[in-house]
Amino acid sequence: MATIVILGPFNEAGAAFDTNFLTVVRSGLPDLATEDPDTAEQGVTTSGHSIRIDARCCTRRDGVSFAQTLVGIHDDRRQMFLMLVTGGLRGGNREAAEADFSGLVRSLRLNPGEEGFALIPAPGDGGLEGVYTHLSSGLQINVLGGMDFVSESEILVFDRRGRFSTELPTGGRTVSEYCVDDPLPCGFYSVAGNRITLRSVANAYGLLEEEVLPFAPDGDDLLIDGETHFRVPPFPAGTTLNGTWAHLWAASGNGIGSSTSMASQRSLTLQPDGTFSREGWFGATTSSGTGGVTVSGDRPAERGRYRLEDNTLTLEGDDGSIEMLSIFAPDIGSDKLLIIDGLNFLKE
Repeated sequence: MATIVILGPFNEAGAAFDTNFLTVVRSGLPDLATEDPDTAEQGVTTSGHSIRIDARCCTRRDGVSFAQTLVGIHDDRRQMFLMLVTGGLRGGNREAAEADFSGLVRSLRLNPGEEGFALIPAPGDGGLEGVYTHLSSGLQINVLGGMDFVSESEILVFDRRGRFSTELPTGGRTVSEYCVDDPLPCGFYSVAGNRITLRSVANAYGLLEEEVLPFAPDGDDLLIDGETHFRVPPFPAGTTLNGTWAHLWAASGNGIGSSTSMASQRSLTLQPDGTFSREGWFGATTSSGTGGVTVSGDRPAERGRYRLEDNTLTLEGDDGSIEMLSIFAPDIGSDKLLIIDGLNFLKE
């Protein structure tokens, strides 16, 4: 089950908001009210209102696991609270309920005449245009508990009207069109002197995070927070490539008396005649003091035709399937590395 509770709007001064918020927390699932929240966030919405989010999990009743998420939004005159309570939801059902709830929160108009969630730049925002990339690397914990060295080409896509995205739009969509469908990678930006302000959408409820960073143009490129972001030229319509590119993923980790390792590879071949083929494999090994298990398999080969235009790679399979992927080459003038749907593909 999933229940959405809507309380308000209440005409009350903003100073009373935190007290009222905690009162509503206790009114939901009292067993969870004394625990620290799993998620606690505060910020502002695209309408400029204060927003607070509190997610708590889990308590059991009659063998069923319950959780609650509370969102409060207020200005100096009005407050409103929205709560999602779930019981026994898992997987896709839980994701669907959370998506409905976050969509409801984004649609909220606290006062008459306001917009709900809307990425509308302020007057004076904008001024940049294009796709820019820089290399980010470091160590991070993998899913098996081990440490991986990670190196990836992060991107910023600016439109001149003041919106930006950290992902490439596909299918010829503009940044504005892309951000309507998926606001999470998006935000606003403004440039003033040697500073750029990025206001990013931080979660599905529409909370904004703001960063003010050093900024300077550098020819065709940009210097942001001391990092060079290189401008990425789009692929002209009709561009073809020649070669095979592969993406390899591997991870390993150790537990008490056991170890696990996994690996997979995807390869994509693009021919000058506009045809493509794709295949791959995966494998995993788990070992312990009493023995071990190894599994592996191959991804069925796919073939068809491809099109390259701007930053979109369209694959039309012989089976009639059509897939649109984001693509760019971070090394200007070279196709040795392609970033396809956010993954590094090295030319073999």
